[in-house]
Formats: sequence, C-alpha cells, structure tokens
Amino acid sequence: MILFKNFDNKEITDDDFYNTLQKFNLRGRSVLLYSRLFSFGRLQGKDAACRMIDILQTCIGDEGSLLIPCHTFSGYNDEVFDSEESKCKVGILGEIGRKLPQFSRTVHPIYSHILWGNYGDLLVKQERNTCFGKNSLYDIFSKTKKAYILILGATLNVVTNVHYYEQKFSAKSRYIKLFRAQMKENNSTSDLEFETCVRDYQTYPEKIECFANLDALLTELKIIDRFEFGGNWITGVSEEVFQKVYYICLKDNPELYLFSKQDIFKEYSQKNAFNISHDMVHSPTIKTKISAAIDFNNA
Repeated sequence: MILFKNFDNKEITDDDFYNTLQKFNLRGRSVLLYSRLFSFGRLQGKDAACRMIDILQTCIGDEGSLLIPCHTFSGYNDEVFDSEESKCKVGILGEIGRKLPQFSRTVHPIYSHILWGNYGDLLVKQERNTCFGKNSLYDIFSKTKKAYILILGATLNVVTNVHYYEQKFSAKSRYIKLFRAQMKENNSTSDLEFETCVRDYQTYPEKIECFANLDALLTELKIIDRFEFGGNWITGVSEEVFQKVYYICLKDNPELYLFSKQDIFKEYSQKNAFNISHDMVHSPTIKTKISAAIDFNNA
C-alpha cells in the first residue's frame, strides 16, 4: 500500500515503513509517538494513516503500548474540553486514532492522549489538574516499563516531555502558572483549575528553546536511534536515557544545550535540519557525567 508520495513523486509504501520501524526494536515497549508527517510527502488519505497505526501496533506487539498526542489546548483557548468530541489539533494520527475503537483517550484540558495496548490502568488515570507535575501523563509514562520516545519526520523540539523535566528539575527558565478550564463529561460541564509550566522569557531573552546541540550530544554518544525513511528521518530514544541526559545538560549548561539563537531554531526545528550542530565539540566533563549516569548496553 502506498503511504506517501514524496516531493519527487516517489512512492513510499507500508513495507518501507514496516522495515524501517523494525530497526528500532519496539517490541514490548511503551512508545510515545510524535510526528510531522508532511516531512515524508503527501499522505495518501485516511487509509494510509490507519495503515501506519496498524504497522506501529504490529511492531510494538500486545505486550507493549502506543501513546499518541491528542492535544486540544482547550484550556488555553476558553474552549470546553469534551473527551468524546474535542478534535486533536496536533496531527492526523491523533485525530484518526481517537475514533478507533481499540484506543482509549485520557481526559485533560490541554494534553490528552490516545492509548492502545498493555498500558494498564495507570495512564488512563492521568491527573487533570496538572500538565507536567506529579501523576501527569508524562510523569506516569516515565515510570512505565521500557518507555520509548519515537519521532516521525521531526526533531527533538516536538517532544513535550521536556516540560515535565523542566518542572521536575526546577528549570530557572520556567515557572508554574494556574489556568481554568471547562470539562464536559456525561452531558455535564464542570470547571477545573489546573497548573502548567510556562516559559519565563526574562531568562535567556535573546534565545529560544531549541535542542540542536542536545541532539548533537546524543548523536555523538550514540544513545539516539535514527534511520532514514521516505527522504526524511525517524528518530527514537529511551525516555529514561533522554531524561537523564536532559537533567545533566540542564544543570551543567542549559543555555548551550537547551536554547539557541533564532536562526539555528529555524533551521533545526522548522526546517528539520537535525544535524545542524553535529560538528560541535562537547566538553569532556559533560560526556563523563553522562557516561557515569547511563548504562550504554541498555540505552
């Protein structure tokens, strides 16, 4: 089956997608998926999207689980969040998947997700009154067995988990802010106050959050997986490893590894030039700290 036709009108098939995913050893993992599908060309309709979900499920297997963002941002936009009706605003896989009977949807006014597989009851019990705090989806996901972040056609900048790390590790570039939202369940609407971790623009005012240098560090240490697919790339990393490296960079040199000038951000995040900083030289100190913190045999 044809999934995409790329910008040279080349056809990218479901076999291509399956064979690439097999390289990531997803079997039995809890996989949180991020995607920017237009990086691969023109998606060939709803059936192609459904086929991608089928292949992901096949590669993960019944012992693992698949989580796809189904964010609405309702609570930021004075909209009522309805778990049955609110549309996903962050990609076609989340929007199509929320209507499939094999998926469950978490209830959250900003960061709802759809879930499939062996996730148990924990992820469905995502706390509603926090985005990134204790018992948020990102907190619970980080504690699941073999948690893995998979990125289709995008860079590390799409990974929302980093805001959980920022709150957990008290990043000076972030602070807690309260919002109010309306939630609709069982034909009844109620108010909810929730917290989120927002950017303090007085910290590093000339820079924007960007993980180009972090990507370079992960790549040099060979603790990030990346394989070509459809003229672009699929990237994956262990959540446990990513969190540890992020913490070390946050404490060691956050301005270098977690922020950049606008021009670098545009190339890395918006134009998907993941390797823009891959020739940088990293300090032996930070590499030593990471080597001491990570079991590279299981990274």
